[in-house]
Amino acid sequence: MDASQLAIKATGIAGHYWYASLDAGTIRHFVDGAFPGLAKDIIADCASGQGHRWKAGHDLLVDVLPRVTSEPGGAIHQAGHILLTDFPTKAGIPIPGLSANGIGQQLVEWGIPKGYLSLNIADGAIGIMAVSESHADLLSAMNGGTLDAWSAFDTFAEGGMELYAGVCTENPLLIAAGIEEIAAGAIRTYNTIELALDEMFVTVEEFFGASLAGSLVGMCISLFLSRHQPTAQRVQKAIIAGGKAALLGGASAISPFLSLGLATGFCFYEISKAIIDRKVVVREYLPGIYKVTLESCMESPSFREAWQTYETSQKLIEQLTTQHEREITTRLDSIRNGMEKLLADIEPDLPSDDDSSPSTIVEDTNSEIEALIESQRHNIEKLISTHP
Repeated sequence: MDASQLAIKATGIAGHYWYASLDAGTIRHFVDGAFPGLAKDIIADCASGQGHRWKAGHDLLVDVLPRVTSEPGGAIHQAGHILLTDFPTKAGIPIPGLSANGIGQQLVEWGIPKGYLSLNIADGAIGIMAVSESHADLLSAMNGGTLDAWSAFDTFAEGGMELYAGVCTENPLLIAAGIEEIAAGAIRTYNTIELALDEMFVTVEEFFGASLAGSLVGMCISLFLSRHQPTAQRVQKAIIAGGKAALLGGASAISPFLSLGLATGFCFYEISKAIIDRKVVVREYLPGIYKVTLESCMESPSFREAWQTYETSQKLIEQLTTQHEREITTRLDSIRNGMEKLLADIEPDLPSDDDSSPSTIVEDTNSEIEALIESQRHNIEKLISTHP
């Protein structure tokens, strides 16, 4: 594709976008005003309602061509009405032979939507342009063209875009062009592989023969090893194994060392995958394993006896701790009340020295009480640690 072809494509895309932005009624009034004598046709407009053009009267091959010999004037008027006033509108006309009177009804029954059986002037123009280029690309590939960066874009990338656009707009011509472009890319890829293999002194038959043999062996081994698994899983694994074996077989035809390197890479991949899967299994099923283990232990008489002894010891320690804390709190409250009463009695006779003020005495007393509390707590912790 050169610069002129690229410019033509850009113009066609811009024109199609402009056409899509127009109102359908505006286009209808314009074409009827441009060709007032062809705006109506009795035979073509025999049907009405949505999709009436596909139903009857607008198929150039089925509805117009048979009238050429019997009613040439009427056939020309009908063809002019279809091509000049109906084809430019967004509803378009049926593709010749694919209307309901042709094979269109059978195609619809097979599941093909009616939108794919009709074209308007914009879809037809851009579709014909795409098909003409894709056909040229296909012929170039069949004449020995190889694959490079630009041809890969011109075939695979452009073909994919045309397929997508054809499906979105229900344009069969764009779909056909996309298929041709992808086929051209596949042929260019084959030619490139063939040329590379020739430079390696390996024929295409040897390369693909080794790939096919490796694929068959890999699939058979996979099916045998997974014979106890469900059928769907066996087929999936066999396809994956066959693809890897085909790659190894083709590589072995080029160089045994290349095949050995690929086999080593596949082995390390499978080992890493197995390690990761094992970690996943452990992470998912370890809590359940712990639960089952604990339930089995609870069913053991010796374990239950040891557990009851442990619970009894814990309850005894908690009771002793609570009792000691209660006794200490009572004693400290009694000492604190006595000290406060004593300070209240002797406060009038105390000197005014700050160090011997009642607040200082109370603070010192509180410090002593806190030290006593810490001492008692230490004794309790010692008792708990030495309790059997």
